[in-house]
Amino acid sequence: MLRPLSYNALQGISNQALGLAVFVLLANGLPRADFGAFNWMAALLLTGFGIASFGTEQLLVRRVAAGEPPGEALPPALLHGVLGAA
Repeated sequence: MLRPLSYNALQGISNQALGLAVFVLLANGLPRADFGAFNWMAALLLTGFGIASFGTEQLLVRRVAAGEPPGEALPPALLHGVLGAA
């Protein structure tokens, strides 16, 4: 139980650290107007992905935790994951 939790914590910390590094590099490398435009588009995309997921991730976690097969929620979640990674 502790080992998967440790890996999850490590992933979360590394994700935040890399996000901060990218943010600092972009803030120093882009002009103000371009950095503002980048942040505006990032905010729109992240909001759109949150709305488009329709809670499928939570549904999958609940089903798998209850020992049930993922069922019909798996294909939309996979599609959302692939589109989000593109």
